Amino acid sequence: MKIKQKSVVQLNDRIIKPRLIIKNCPDPAAHRIKFKLIEKTATNTGRIGITGIVMNLGHREFKNGGGVAYLYEGPTLKRSKRFSYLAPGAKLILGFTRTWYSRSADEGEFPPTYKLVILYDAAISVSDKQGNKDCNMNNNKLSRSGASINSLL
Repeated sequence: MKIKQKSVVQLNDRIIKPRLIIKNCPDPAAHRIKFKLIEKTATNTGRIGITGIVMNLGHREFKNGGGVAYLYEGPTLKRSKRFSYLAPGAKLILGFTRTWYSRSADEGEFPPTYKLVILYDAAISVSDKQGNKDCNMNNNKLSRSGASINSLL
């Protein structure tokens, strides 16, 4: 595995921090959690789409039968999906819709946190096949507060 560090770049008074680029290995990552207004049903109320995106950020195929992505709303598991193959740049999408009332205590005042998590069967950690291993286990969890959903309504 080759790891290369990019240098710090300044662009229009914004500093872009260095990031690691991992090459020649698979890297399924909890890439993004998105919120989308599907339909506004009343004042401060609507149907919201919540989507978790897993993406192979590596430069090699991930070939394994033991990957599972989980999407949580607070402590509640909302979706899960097994994956056995992800080409470089390929995405796995998990999602659901729900009603949201931005003036309620449960959603507006104390919105849930959404979590996207990738876990693997135990056999992966002992495998010596390069296509079976996720070379960056540090990007397999992502959290996002549901607070920004209120601005959609």
